[in-house]
Amino acid sequence: MSTPQYRARLQALANFVVSTMPEDWADAILRADFPSRIRTKLAVRYVPAGGSRDLAVAIDGEIAYDFAQAAKAVQAELVNAGNPKCRGFLFRLTKDGRSSLDVDY
Repeated sequence: MSTPQYRARLQALANFVVSTMPEDWADAILRADFPSRIRTKLAVRYVPAGGSRDLAVAIDGEIAYDFAQAAKAVQAELVNAGNPKCRGFLFRLTKDGRSSLDVDY
């Protein structure tokens, strides 16, 4: 998708992911699941520069609600774009700015 609204929502989500990363991150992985209309499960992991395995990252309680809202906004865009059974997604981001998003049904 390339609509401005989708790009803006994805950028907001990327900003939350980056805000949770430690200094030495190279690759970030966000797993977002939506088990019900009101629940959102987020798991953030990263691979450090020069590292080979991913490590868990805690989401600060102060941003958890807004982070979940940003993930839900991306899900809503995916549903509107023809993925009505989207139950989650995997968002990957590299420190040099590359990203990918895989939808789960």
